[in-house]
Amino acid sequence: MPSRSWSLPPASRNWNEVRQEGNIEGAYKPGNLGASVNGSVSSEPDYLSWAAGGEITQDLLAKNLTLQLGYGHVARGQGRCGRVPAWRRIGAPVAAGRLRPAALVLREAMTAAGVRALDFRCALPSDAPMRHPLFVAALALTACGPAATPAAAAPPQRAAQADAASHEVPPPPSPPSLLPTNHVLVRAGHVLDVRTGTLLADQLITVDGDTITSMAAAPVTMPPGDVVDLSKYTVVPGLIDVHTHLTGSPEYIGLRGLTLSVPRQALIGAHNARVTLEAGFTTVRDVGAPGYADVALRDSIDAGEVPGPRMIVSGPALGITGGHCDDNELPPERHAVGDGVADGIAAVQHKVRENVKYGATVIKVCATGGVLSKGDEPRTSQYSLEELRAIVADAHRLGRKVAAHAHGGDGIKFSVEAGVDSIEHGTFIDDEGIAAMKKHGTYLVPTQYLGDWFLENAERLHIPDYMLVKARSVMPESRKNLAHAFASGVKVALGTDALNARELGVYVKMGMTPIDAIRTATINAADLLGWKDRAGALEPGKWADLVAVEGDPTKDVTTLEHVKLVMKAGHVYKDERSR
Repeated sequence: MPSRSWSLPPASRNWNEVRQEGNIEGAYKPGNLGASVNGSVSSEPDYLSWAAGGEITQDLLAKNLTLQLGYGHVARGQGRCGRVPAWRRIGAPVAAGRLRPAALVLREAMTAAGVRALDFRCALPSDAPMRHPLFVAALALTACGPAATPAAAAPPQRAAQADAASHEVPPPPSPPSLLPTNHVLVRAGHVLDVRTGTLLADQLITVDGDTITSMAAAPVTMPPGDVVDLSKYTVVPGLIDVHTHLTGSPEYIGLRGLTLSVPRQALIGAHNARVTLEAGFTTVRDVGAPGYADVALRDSIDAGEVPGPRMIVSGPALGITGGHCDDNELPPERHAVGDGVADGIAAVQHKVRENVKYGATVIKVCATGGVLSKGDEPRTSQYSLEELRAIVADAHRLGRKVAAHAHGGDGIKFSVEAGVDSIEHGTFIDDEGIAAMKKHGTYLVPTQYLGDWFLENAERLHIPDYMLVKARSVMPESRKNLAHAFASGVKVALGTDALNARELGVYVKMGMTPIDAIRTATINAADLLGWKDRAGALEPGKWADLVAVEGDPTKDVTTLEHVKLVMKAGHVYKDERSR
């Protein structure tokens, strides 16, 4: 059968010029279009109709939208139109022969991206029957009028910088799943309900693709499907770490770190990503990497090239000249400058936009000095309040949350007043800072176990004296101040600097109950990331991310340091049940 296709003029507002030309070209504008599979035109506004079902998807990697109407060929691996990008489903599959307000879903996605029209072109497979043509349109984002990027075209979400603290940042896009879809039944001896803190006995979790579709008491006779038998284990949600540096290594602290190239750091990240996933952390927020090594790592994980958690990434952290996020080890004649260094309002705005341009999905800013940096003081603020406001305003307008490295009191207060979404470390937090964080709903990310590990391994790692002096004064102080913040009701999300589940035990020692500690790595962390509807709990509609452990983590949180099975997006990445 010869190739069949339809063509529409790119500026067309309807589907009334259908003709065979060997490819599909056209434009989609919400509100006046309909289409059916036999090439005729549906007059239903805001509806797409077809005979054999379909779905609407969003391309995440290239920030494009893709409209896919599937008619059986994709499932058999036929009829792909060139190289179809990775995408995620944003509209449910449509039942055969039914009208579905699919265009409404597409219109919402276009509105969120600031796009008013979509141009597309695609060839049809020669074996597609006329009554069931495979229509896969790779859609380039094109605004009506002059071309614009999604970021530039996005409607402003702030009237002024002063509104930064009250703005609700939209959630980051979900990473695509390139693995084959599957139907899996998980039989769990106990399931932890992290909201109530109760253990539900003998549960059956049904997984379709990357999503939990149901959870209920397990039947006597199991329904058909692949069964993962965890009847001897306790199942908890996949854990979330919101402060990692996967592309770094403690073996390269100080001057030795200057020997690392960006490609080498990306490869270190591939190793650490696998270790992190196998430790039970299915999602991380990576906050600071040179040369966008974290962006490359995320994209490689999303492409299925290396195993690892789904990642929200910052790229290079923003910092002042000579500050915590600058390169301060080399002598002046080297003129070394950190990737994220920016001074002044115009410069920090440019740096935020540059990071977004190159793939950052969160913005990291160094608001105070640090411990592992030369020539600065953790207690002192670095960016001014005005610079921080500019950073937050631009980041939020572009749909990115902001994480602020802040040890000292003024840096914490400036950051919270500017509207950041989380304070990282918070070592010298005081009552004024606690009150401000509670007022604005700002999360605290403590990173406490790192202090213990760092001092225990300082001699082996040949830590420079300037780091040790600061570490020995800062780290004990942080326990007292942060325990006070915990007791005062500040919202806490787990962050570890990539040392993962051992952080939970430290929180318990600082006064949290085990279930409250677990919540920092589940529902709290998911809320901070903007993914509370997709992660953080074992519930229908959420990602099929789960971890199996022996024992009861609500009594002994250290059981989460020894996971036996890890599932991410419905696929098992670690299985040590027989060991």
